[in-house]
Amino acid sequence: MADAAGVHVSTASGALARARDGRPPGSPVAERVVALAAELRYQPDVFAASLRTRRTCMLGVLVPRRLTDLAVSTIYEGIEETASKLGYQTVVANTLDSPTERRRRTRCCSPTPEPRPVP
Repeated sequence: MADAAGVHVSTASGALARARDGRPPGSPVAERVVALAAELRYQPDVFAASLRTRRTCMLGVLVPRRLTDLAVSTIYEGIEETASKLGYQTVVANTLDSPTERRRRTRCCSPTPEPRPVP
């Protein structure tokens, strides 16, 4: 996007961030970047951003059994709804009521030794 607009990456990033947050562009250059982004139907690459920020906006949910269980599915729906409102996507893993499987899946999905709570 920056190359297409003929500006530095930080200039394009700042202009697009301001537009995404609903703030005015702040300069004619930023206006040009935002207009070009709209014209090109630019969509940010969430995977590239997650590599840079080390945040994926993904929330892993371990369920003890299949989502066909009414209680589990109701709880999961609440988690999914709240996560979505906060800008997160959810990924579900079934532990099959097994402590060993729960530990394995937690280690597999967590970038740190212990899972971190969502802020």
